[in-house]
Amino acid sequence: MTATYFAWSVLVHDEQAQISYASLDHIGNYDKAYRLYKGDPLRGELPPDAFFPMDPAHPKEIRLADNVANLHNSLVVSDRLKAFMEAQEPPDVEYLPITIRDHKGRAVEDGYHLINPLRVVDAIDQEASEIVWNRINKNRISVCKRLVLNYDAIDEHLLLFRLRHRPDAVLVRGDLVEQLTTEGFTGLLFVPVQELKL
Repeated sequence: MTATYFAWSVLVHDEQAQISYASLDHIGNYDKAYRLYKGDPLRGELPPDAFFPMDPAHPKEIRLADNVANLHNSLVVSDRLKAFMEAQEPPDVEYLPITIRDHKGRAVEDGYHLINPLRVVDAIDQEASEIVWNRINKNRISVCKRLVLNYDAIDEHLLLFRLRHRPDAVLVRGDLVEQLTTEGFTGLLFVPVQELKL
């Protein structure tokens, strides 16, 4: 049976609970932000004083979810979510501590981490998908109106991975999505691949 996959996304406003969560601005003290979503190893490169400030465009939002929205579309997660993910032992994934600063510039007490999936898979069926290629970077997709996967290219043991030509998109295997959904983590949103617009 072919596994199902979802894109890891973020829920900023929980309508059911009537809660809006804080989001984060661009990373500070790190001048290679483009490496955050390429699948490059960052351990030993990301400075210990790197931080994410809360987004000043939303000064009233101060509550942090387990999964935090940010302008880099990186996976910024709480200690609890990071511990859960580690326990699943997904292959080729880094966990990097990161500081979050509140709207007053103070480091928040709760621990947060970057989850950095390192495996980049050429799993897009380019003929079946509706793709617009980037005019400058010919290896990058600018727009994908309909994403179709080539499942034969995906290692069945991979729990999460990045897509070649759009490595900022992180896909998660359906059984892991089910586990994450039942654990009650806040701020998580998973988009079925067939509904994903890149």
